[in-house]
Amino acid sequence: MKDENGGLSPVKEDGRVWMVQGTLNIRKVVQKDAGKYQCIVRNSIGERRIESALIVTAPLQVSLLPPHQILNTGQEATFTCNVTGYPVHTISWKKDQRQIVASNRVQLLSRDVLHIVSLRREDRGMYQCFVYNDNDGAQGTAELKISDVPPSVISVFPEQTAHSGSSVSLKCTATGNPPPHVTWYLDGSVIGRTGRISLGDYITEHAHVVSYLNISEVRVEDGGEYKCQVSNDVGTTSHSARLNVYGPIFVRPMGNVTAISGEDLSVRCPYGGYPIKAVRWFKTRLIATCVPNDELDQQDPETIGNACLSNLKHTSFSIDTTALVGPSPSKEPYSIPTSTK
Repeated sequence: MKDENGGLSPVKEDGRVWMVQGTLNIRKVVQKDAGKYQCIVRNSIGERRIESALIVTAPLQVSLLPPHQILNTGQEATFTCNVTGYPVHTISWKKDQRQIVASNRVQLLSRDVLHIVSLRREDRGMYQCFVYNDNDGAQGTAELKISDVPPSVISVFPEQTAHSGSSVSLKCTATGNPPPHVTWYLDGSVIGRTGRISLGDYITEHAHVVSYLNISEVRVEDGGEYKCQVSNDVGTTSHSARLNVYGPIFVRPMGNVTAISGEDLSVRCPYGGYPIKAVRWFKTRLIATCVPNDELDQQDPETIGNACLSNLKHTSFSIDTTALVGPSPSKEPYSIPTSTK
C-alpha cells in the first residue's frame, strides 16, 4: 500500500513495479515513486503493518534564466531558478555574494522566481540562486547589466525677474546612466559657492538627479543667462534661462572668439540689468591688420561697439568685440564673411 493524498492505495503492478513473495520491486526508480509505503501482513489471528519511507534522490542541477539581461533604469527584471534533481529543501538568492532581502521593489514571487521593479543602476551585477537538500547543493548564476543612457533634462527652471535683496532658487532635474554630473554656468563662466550662492544635488528613489542653485540677497550683477549642464560618460546636454535683476545695465567682459570660415557662429552678449530696451550688435570696420579702437566713444550714438577680423587669408579668424546695451539707431547687423581672398 502507498500513502497518496492522505489515504492508502494498493501499489499497482506493471512492467516496472512488481511483487514477489512479499518483496516490492521497482525498476529504475523515479521521483514519483517517493513516498510512504505500508507492508500489511494478515492471517487468521490478525494483522500487522509496518511503514517505510522511500526517499528518491537525484543530483541537483541549477540554471538561472535568463543568464544575461541588459536593461534600462526604470524597467523590470525577472530571474527564474530552474532546478533539476531532488529533493529540493531550500532555495536562497544572492547578489554579488550578498543575501538578497525582499522589499517592495525586490520581490520573491515564489521561492524560485525573483522579480525587480523600477531598476536602478545599483541593481547591476551577478545574481545567484542556491539550491540545497541534505546531501547535495548546486547554484546558478546570471548577470544583469544596466545600459548606458545619455543624460536628459526632465525638469527645468524658467526665466525669472527679481529685485535686489530678494532670494532666487533655480532647479534642474536630469536622468541618465551613469547618473549625470551637473555644472552651473553664468554667461559661460562656471559658478562656484560663495557666501550668497549655494549649490547642491541629490538622487531621488527613481534615479533622477536633482541639482539646485540658491542665491540669497540677489544683486544686479547676479543677472544674466544661467545654464544647467548635465554630463555623463555617454553624452552632455543643458538648459539655459535668464535671471533678470532690476538695476543699471552692464556688459560683462568678453574674450576673443575663434571661428571657422564657412561655419555658423553664435556669440552671446553677456549683459545684465533690467529692464532692457534692446540688445544690438554692430560691426564698425574690417581691416587686414587688426587695430581695434583704443577707446569706445560712448557719447557717440553711432558707435556702440567694435569688432576686428584678422588673418582673413586663412581658414579661421578671431573676433574681439565689445558691446553696449541700450537704444541705438538702425544699422546693418553684424555679419561674418563666408569666404575671403
